[in-house]
Amino acid sequence: MNTKEFQKGTRVITTDGEEGEVLDTYENKIKVKLDNGDERDYDPEKLEDDSDAG
Repeated sequence: MNTKEFQKGTRVITTDGEEGEVLDTYENKIKVKLDNGDERDYDPEKLEDDSDAG
């Protein structure tokens, strides 16, 4: 999966089970604001789209 598949505002789940929202995408990284308030950069393969969640 590449960064183009994640748009700003998309809900995601990390491989660690943390949930958050995409803030921005870079060439090889995705900046996510986690629900706990932290902001972290992830490789796209470490994230799963959760936008269909209830």
